[in-house]
Amino acid sequence: MNTALNEGTSQKQNASRVSVEEFMRSFELYEYPILDPNSSYREVFRRLWETIRNIGQIVKDRKPEQLVAIGLRGSYSHGHPYEGNDVDLLYTVDGYTEELEDILLTVSAEELAKNGFKLCDGKEVDGSHLFPVRFLDLRKIEEILNCYMYGLDKLLYQDAFSDTTMLHMGGHDPLVEKKKNLLHSGILIPYLLWAYGLENVGRVFYQINRHLPVPTRPTRYPADAINETKETLKQTYIARTLTGRPVHLGMATGYPIPELDESDFGSEPHREAEELFWALMPLREIYLEAIRKHIIQAKLENEVLGRRLSPSRILTFAPSYDGLVRRRLRAQWGKWENW
Repeated sequence: MNTALNEGTSQKQNASRVSVEEFMRSFELYEYPILDPNSSYREVFRRLWETIRNIGQIVKDRKPEQLVAIGLRGSYSHGHPYEGNDVDLLYTVDGYTEELEDILLTVSAEELAKNGFKLCDGKEVDGSHLFPVRFLDLRKIEEILNCYMYGLDKLLYQDAFSDTTMLHMGGHDPLVEKKKNLLHSGILIPYLLWAYGLENVGRVFYQINRHLPVPTRPTRYPADAINETKETLKQTYIARTLTGRPVHLGMATGYPIPELDESDFGSEPHREAEELFWALMPLREIYLEAIRKHIIQAKLENEVLGRRLSPSRILTFAPSYDGLVRRRLRAQWGKWENW
């Protein structure tokens, strides 16, 4: 009986390892594993994709001037959904209204349910229900970026020590508040996976670039403040999309994710992560979580494939924010032409 039990356990472990290897192969070959035509989830992805496009068309017929695009994020976009996982959508709109929100959420929930999916409704954290960021209003981009960038050069380079000291003494840290406002605004989401309205991607980037200019252009913001903003955007994007996968991958496949031990701190992946995520340091919790998951991802890659994928993957997202924007535009158009 023990022999049969051990054989069953071994078969399950082998199956979960094969699932991880499959995902890693997709992760290496495609910017988003959802694009892999050989994925075992292919039919699920196609059904989801058609559902989202149908949602977009229904809402567009009712509000033709307001809906710009619908983006897919989370584990479905990464290519490893797990049992009970919901669908996390971001709506880019031109002029947010409560009526538009009601239409989008109602239509999305109904259409997803018809096809066996569930719309993300947030999560419980410390007894509080947190709703996901669902909307990016193109008319609010200037407000979002100005809120973050105004006076940032002073906060970063003149009063940084005193601000940090105030925070440790229970005071208020304006730099942390600014970064949180930016990260919670939804400004990062257009750089994720566009599911509807791909023809409008240039319009969204144009709006963002108007208020996040190249430092050589005349601007009322100092170049240091602009570069800091761009680095925060780029590194948060990488932190969320490249180093947040191990937990979800474990939930999707059942594979035991490597744990951290003392020797991991000070390792090459640790040093790599510290250098990569320096702009997130004021947001200490996000910074430390990104480093931790980056190391776990490195251990997982070495364990399953015997080599690292993350360093080269990170470079595909460009060494600069401006390069990232250009690459995202080129890559996504080319990928979806052959969907």
